[in-house]
Amino acid sequence: MNRDEMIKFIVDCVAQTYRADAAGISESTNIPEEFGTKSLQRVSLCALIENETDVVLSLGDIGKYPTVGELADFILESE
Repeated sequence: MNRDEMIKFIVDCVAQTYRADAAGISESTNIPEEFGTKSLQRVSLCALIENETDVVLSLGDIGKYPTVGELADFILESE
């Protein structure tokens, strides 16, 4: 998966997890600021991403890499 595909994938995962419109989510979207920090939703987001990548995410990774772009870069570097 290239970077653009990874960003689209994460946008779709965020939209599904938080029941949001994907059109309003971009590379610069700060996930915790925009959607909150409920751990159950973070677990769901991590699980969706893990199911399609070879990367295991911790709940803290969403805080450490808060934007869609930063999270995409982290995942791509970790694969």
